[in-house]
Amino acid sequence: MDALLFKFIRQSKGMTQAELARITGVSAALICQIEKNQKNISDKVRRSVNDYFGAEYIRTCRIFIEQNKNGGI
Repeated sequence: MDALLFKFIRQSKGMTQAELARITGVSAALICQIEKNQKNISDKVRRSVNDYFGAEYIRTCRIFIEQNKNGGI
């Protein structure tokens, strides 16, 4: 999961960085740094995001982003 996907998942659900921080158990500042690609996503945060949103939703978001990068949608 890269920074773009991480941010897209949060925004697609209308969540704030603070809300995602509560879910993942880290600070909103760290969420911001991850989204700006200034910090790597830890395994703990990655697992929390996967558990909360589900693998299928994350996969769908990844496909959507890839299609848009390549001009598919």
